[in-house]
Amino acid sequence: MAGLSREEAAILYLMHRLADRDGVYRGGRLRLMKLLFLASYARLKGGRATGLLEEPRLSLDFVIYFKGVFSRQVLDLIDLMTLRGLLEELEHTGGRARYYRLSRSAERLAREVLREDLARLLDEVAEAYGGLPSRKLEIEVNRLLGIDDPRAKALLHGARVAALIAAKREIRELEERGLIADL
Repeated sequence: MAGLSREEAAILYLMHRLADRDGVYRGGRLRLMKLLFLASYARLKGGRATGLLEEPRLSLDFVIYFKGVFSRQVLDLIDLMTLRGLLEELEHTGGRARYYRLSRSAERLAREVLREDLARLLDEVAEAYGGLPSRKLEIEVNRLLGIDDPRAKALLHGARVAALIAAKREIRELEERGLIADL
């Protein structure tokens, strides 16, 4: 089997970290996206997100979405890992969240790829945010992005998170140079 990318390893590691005793991740893909967003962009202090990094830790592309952030790339990687036999999508009744069983080798392969500091960070994100209800997790992500106002989120729907962060940085730099006034 070909090696895992860091992003695939992060997905598997988080799923493993949040799986039940039977090795089944029941959190759903949208929840996983928010957790991966926090692992990628959140500046963590004492187990809480205190701001955003300008450069992500993981090469995952996120856009502003109705329910916080969304990544087509995460969905594609999950589908690819399912085809490779690292994940098994399980049939279940009720709810829209998809459940996944991790293969016996998935967690081991993920640990082989992840640097120790990234694994610790994923542990910290899982510990601090993995148990939050989906709506509270969405509120936390929206707060970090500065889109807690539904109108702001609607205006930015579909915008790339990396572009939004870059624009905020540019505005801050222009303000510091006195080229634009704070409105």
